[in-house]
Amino acid sequence: MIWKDEEFIINTLKNSPIMIPSVEFVNQTRQELQHRAQILSKKEIMLTKYLLGSGVVAALMIVAWLTFLSGSHQLNTAINAGINLITSRPSITANTNTEPVVFIYHTHNLESFKPDLGSSLTGKTVESRDINITLVGKHLSEKLEELGVKTLVDQTDYTIKPNFDFSGSYQLSRKTVSSALKTNPSLKMVFDVHRDSLTRGKTTTQIDDKDLATIHFVIASSNENYQENLRLAQKIKKGIEKLYPSLSPQITLKKPEGDTGQSYNQDLFDDSLLIEIGGIENSLQEEYRAADILAQAISNIIH
Repeated sequence: MIWKDEEFIINTLKNSPIMIPSVEFVNQTRQELQHRAQILSKKEIMLTKYLLGSGVVAALMIVAWLTFLSGSHQLNTAINAGINLITSRPSITANTNTEPVVFIYHTHNLESFKPDLGSSLTGKTVESRDINITLVGKHLSEKLEELGVKTLVDQTDYTIKPNFDFSGSYQLSRKTVSSALKTNPSLKMVFDVHRDSLTRGKTTTQIDDKDLATIHFVIASSNENYQENLRLAQKIKKGIEKLYPSLSPQITLKKPEGDTGQSYNQDLFDDSLLIEIGGIENSLQEEYRAADILAQAISNIIH
């Protein structure tokens, strides 16, 4: 806002017929400006004194609070709380599910399914490098992950190993399991997933008018601790029957032959199983439906 005196000065300058002001006008202007400057200076000094005074009073109040009113204790408490908030980090436990608790692998990784091979099926063996049991293991893993179960999957193709011999498959997969257990101490369950070689009538069941593959647990009786493996199989079986009473997985005690005398690698870990899902005449979709139910039962046990 422009003061009235200032407006007078400006208007006088604008309306003056002579551009060079008189001596009297210059002196009057100088005196007026000096007067205004003195007034502003006094106001600034008063404001500065006020701010300084307020600061001193505030400082004295803080000192009194800290000294006489237990303010130092409250201040230390607040500071420590702040430090703890900044430096604290969430502890990592098994419940955070950041490490794998289930390991899935496939000793016979090329096992496949007739309905999905179609015209590409040649010879008597039902095998494929593209459409095989590893897809079922992958699906099982994904379902477990959805249910909050961290899973580790191995899809090693043992058939491309130098001098591969089918009878030595378990010797090769044994190294895989040993390595996984060594590098992942968090593991709670180990599954070697296969499909059976039986016909459709023996490997297919139905729930809610939909066909799905059966689930079969194979326990190596040659393992001196096979009771531990059997206990896990029975626990999962009960879990599945609780979800779907009409679906009752089979449990078979079997003594492996040949190189599989190593007990299907079940001697390496008590909570390990060989699981056969469906057979050669089941489709992948039927396999996946069974894997979904298996995942639910496993998840319920782990959680």
